[in-house]
Amino acid sequence: AGVTVIEGLKMMQESTENKVLRKSIYNVQVNVEKGETLANAMALEGKVFPDLLINMVAAGEATGNLSVAFERICVQFEKDMKLKSMITSAMIYPIVVLVVAVVVVIILMAKVIPSFQEIFDMLEGQLPLPTRIVIAVSDFVVANLVWVIGGIIAVIGIIAYAKNTESGKQITSRMCLKIPIIKDFSIKNASAKFSMTMSTLVMSGVPLVEALGIVANVVENRVVRKVLNDAREDVMQGIPMSEPIEASGVFPMMVHHMLRIGEETGNVEQMLEKVAVYYEDEVEVATKNLTTAMEPAVICLLAVVVGGIVGAIVMPMMQIYSLAA
Repeated sequence: AGVTVIEGLKMMQESTENKVLRKSIYNVQVNVEKGETLANAMALEGKVFPDLLINMVAAGEATGNLSVAFERICVQFEKDMKLKSMITSAMIYPIVVLVVAVVVVIILMAKVIPSFQEIFDMLEGQLPLPTRIVIAVSDFVVANLVWVIGGIIAVIGIIAYAKNTESGKQITSRMCLKIPIIKDFSIKNASAKFSMTMSTLVMSGVPLVEALGIVANVVENRVVRKVLNDAREDVMQGIPMSEPIEASGVFPMMVHHMLRIGEETGNVEQMLEKVAVYYEDEVEVATKNLTTAMEPAVICLLAVVVGGIVGAIVMPMMQIYSLAA
């Protein structure tokens, strides 16, 4: 709109509610006034601004197309948010159902099963094996209820912590590429992220080698990240990017085919943009498929667990009714 960078930063400070971000924008403004480039001033704020944004701004400043760079990065972040929101929506339902299942099982074991204990004691003969197992588990839960709940919370905490460590990310990344339904989603999501980000960076004038390094840090899957870092090393040696991408066996054929066409015609960024558009739609379909598959799977799991406990309670009752008849 013709507003200078410094004036734009001042306006952003006034309209930003987040205090940390507002302070960082002020620091950026001060450093720009001192003579720093906008990209360098943003980089001085640590992790407040994403590397992708900083590199895009640097490329925009170098080419004199800062407004175009901001427009492209805005579109990029909007697409990223759309993908993340779809993934989050897909995971909410199974997580809620699993939490409900755990709560229901604890209530059954701690409250319901003990109320049937007197009836079980009245039965002559040995109780069915499933009933004995359920009673033994119930007795353990009642005697150690605090420890059981604490153990469940501790396990969840350990998993959450391990998931955020590098070793945990390596393990989950490999698992995501091996489990059939999740594998399809993970590969398409990585393909969309790679194509979309590479296209945005190359179009903004970021060198190919530098762009590959940035994209590698943007992609969350550690297996895919290693593939991109290896591809970067190959590109530095003069090898076309499509060759290591194809040799990795991680990305779909369409990705490296379109890359090769782009390299041959000199339109890599345009080919990547087309691939990004295609896989964004594919990710949306894969997310719906994943959600559709997980819903009945989680319900079946809940039915088996709760139904098994109820069945173990009912079996001795059936014996009483048969004897009475």
